[in-house]
Amino acid sequence: MIRIENLVLEYKNNHQPVTAFTNINLHLIRGSTTVLIGPSGCGKTSLLYALAGLKQVSSGEISYGIDEPTNQLAIILQDYGLFPWKTVAENIALGMQLKGFAKREIEARVEHYLDNLQISPYRDHYPGQLSGGQKQRVALARSLAVEPQILLMDEPFSSLDALSREKAQELFLEMKLAQPEMTVILVTHSIEEAVYLGDRILVMSPGPGRIIADIVNPHWGLKDYRQTEVFFNMTNRLRDELKRGESNE
Repeated sequence: MIRIENLVLEYKNNHQPVTAFTNINLHLIRGSTTVLIGPSGCGKTSLLYALAGLKQVSSGEISYGIDEPTNQLAIILQDYGLFPWKTVAENIALGMQLKGFAKREIEARVEHYLDNLQISPYRDHYPGQLSGGQKQRVALARSLAVEPQILLMDEPFSSLDALSREKAQELFLEMKLAQPEMTVILVTHSIEEAVYLGDRILVMSPGPGRIIADIVNPHWGLKDYRQTEVFFNMTNRLRDELKRGESNE
């Protein structure tokens, strides 16, 4: 689905050159859920933005196994990216309107996701009237409604309290299982979240970011995975990889 070859992103900060990430080489298969984790400043979000076409890389190549990838891609930002002057229903409909969906189909999909994500009572509310968990559901609904082949998520659960975060993670897994062909790339700082949600976990070094570990996580998404010894062992392995990356810098 996505092939990344020798990707480098450099920029200037106060006229000084800075390398956000370097030598990124990846092949991501269709339907996979890949998690990027690493310390602050390692280039995780910059890499996600490069994949979305929101940042121009300095060198290297990104190729997609689909036609017109920008039309088949959705992104959820840390602050959810909701328009404060639009209602919940209008925010969900926006992506479909921009992609030229028929009015009847937009209305049907808005109703479907309002009901499916249990936010129907808030359809006429504005984002400023919603809790963090409710905003997260609206952002998820807006992204999923266009049925993207690629979904990019930049710490979408970071502003939620612990229990709301776990519920949001479980909701995401339900949505992912309902759309198994969708390829997901998720950025997080949370070790437990990475292990719970990612079938593949990529560890990045302190900046300039490089991929220093590529971990296959076959038990991701299993019911009660958090309560298992396998989950505990995987979180310890990931923690060790992160510590090793910092000690090698």
